[in-house]
Amino acid sequence: MPVFLSSNITSSTLTATIPTGPIIPFTASGGTGTSTFSIIPALPQNLKFNSVTGSISDAARLSSTSTNYYITVTDAALNKSTGTWTLTVLPFKGLDVPQPWETTGTIGKLVTGEISELYVKGQFPTSNVSTTYKISSGTLPSGLILNRDGTISGRANRIDAILNTATSTSSFVVAITDANNNQLRSGTFSITVNQTDSIEYTEIYCKPFLIQSKRSEFTEFIRNEKIFIPNMLYRPLDPNFGKQEEIKLVIDFGVKRETLATYANIMSTNFYKRKIEFGKLKTAVARNADGTIRHEIIYVDIIDKHANSSSIGAPREITFNGTTYYPPSILNMRYKINENSTVTNIRNPSFTNTVQTGNSTVSGYIPFVPICATLPGKSVTIIRKINESNFKFNTFNFEIDRIIIQNALNQTNTKYLILNRNSKLA
Repeated sequence: MPVFLSSNITSSTLTATIPTGPIIPFTASGGTGTSTFSIIPALPQNLKFNSVTGSISDAARLSSTSTNYYITVTDAALNKSTGTWTLTVLPFKGLDVPQPWETTGTIGKLVTGEISELYVKGQFPTSNVSTTYKISSGTLPSGLILNRDGTISGRANRIDAILNTATSTSSFVVAITDANNNQLRSGTFSITVNQTDSIEYTEIYCKPFLIQSKRSEFTEFIRNEKIFIPNMLYRPLDPNFGKQEEIKLVIDFGVKRETLATYANIMSTNFYKRKIEFGKLKTAVARNADGTIRHEIIYVDIIDKHANSSSIGAPREITFNGTTYYPPSILNMRYKINENSTVTNIRNPSFTNTVQTGNSTVSGYIPFVPICATLPGKSVTIIRKINESNFKFNTFNFEIDRIIIQNALNQTNTKYLILNRNSKLA
């Protein structure tokens, strides 16, 4: 008895890189013994043909083709039957010629020390495509890294230790791979870095040293995706944005790198052990040049008993009964640093360059503990979920007992200076 093919479908259309269930173009009947299937020509890369069932499965890589395939079934007696089936594989964005990159060429310019918000992004017709971005050749500017979601995070390092001004352009190739490490697309990009002075800067901050139970409580809170909904976060893999997994108050984002001894001398007054209190949850926005909101920051306001609600602090020194006191307000700490070192605003978060609602001037620095960065309009939802969770920031004891220097001169790791206690100022 001869073997026969019965057509199930005459043609199929797939979109490259999008997985599909098995397609069975033909069903075999009759014949002698076990039958096997073959196909000519070969299928596009990554599509799999099953010679036992005649099925086609998985996902093609990039393609823009429509091809006639000849599928043959052969039984044990070498009887054969052949049918024609047409497969069309579409590239990204349907029938159009693919436009795989939202970003092209030179993706931006940075000043040394500025927080990067640059990214590369491929265009895909569906969110079901799981992708990873990798540097395949070339290098990013020193100080920057490419995260797997295509965001480029960090701060560009100084270009030249002698020249005040310098410019450098770095070119690199980014490859997009799928969950099976297949390369879907690659592109060449560049970033230009401008150095505006030859000084190296660092960050000075403080954080509470919590007991284990409170550390665990905060970790459980900040990692709760029912509160911090992943698709509402801005740059979730970027440590300067996303969720902040430690409670941290930055005193100054950009201070000239000095030796620990120099910092100790600067902090000989106006820096004392003291407690600060958490205030309300608030939102600030960063805007693009055209005024549209780029992202929002949820933060906890800081209540400084040495400053009033208008952020006017106590004098830097007070003499009473022949004794001089140096109130350790956060503003006075910053003032002391500004007086005795070189500082820059370039390293400040971008929202400090935006006029916030209710302010008549650019807000500049504010004492704040960042919680997370969100996409535009999403902070309201996350704040509501934080409030519904009954998480209380004011149950956390925040004592400033040391000042942390991120990168002191001649030091390889983060260092700190223990503060003295003044009971009348604490």
